[in-house]
Amino acid sequence: MRRWWLLLCALALGCPSTPSLPGNEAMGTFEFHAEPLGADCSLGSLPDGGFDFEVTARHNKDGSGTWLLIGGIVGDAGFDGQYVTSVREAPRTFELADGGSCTLTLPDGGPGACSSTLTETLVFALLSQAENTAAMGQCPPNALDGGIEALDAGRPGSTANGYDALRACGVLTDTATITGDCAAECMTPCSLSYTVTGVRK
Repeated sequence: MRRWWLLLCALALGCPSTPSLPGNEAMGTFEFHAEPLGADCSLGSLPDGGFDFEVTARHNKDGSGTWLLIGGIVGDAGFDGQYVTSVREAPRTFELADGGSCTLTLPDGGPGACSSTLTETLVFALLSQAENTAAMGQCPPNALDGGIEALDAGRPGSTANGYDALRACGVLTDTATITGDCAAECMTPCSLSYTVTGVRK
């Protein structure tokens, strides 16, 4: 199936073959599944289904940093003790429905003045064992908007047996930003969103 997927080593200069995460505590590796939630886009190269991906997280116990490994790339993330936020972007060529492209090429074959970028924003809540039990082993409704707090259970955190986080629930949003001297069809807003659910390996 087609999908927009920014977080690949091929898009990062100097991506190491075996990247390692900073941080002094492992938070876990989670196997995610994404399902389309909605689309506001007129581009022709739209994804056509759900997909799976893996996220590994580490942080510093003192709260000074959190990092995610996704698709072979290590990146910074925000973490407030419950919610993780990761934003990444890279150049991307988008196709039009008529077969054209939103990256302009000049007659001499060189790049033109039309440029396009894909930004991926991944936001998810980590659920502790107590929260996962209270949610009956599922992502609660409105997980990013009060659904976790409504469980009224202990939050994720460090324990003698490692970091207590068993499930992840959230949203992935892909946003295309196209600027410059581009075809009019390229200049409309374009975003796709997915619900994401993850289970710790």
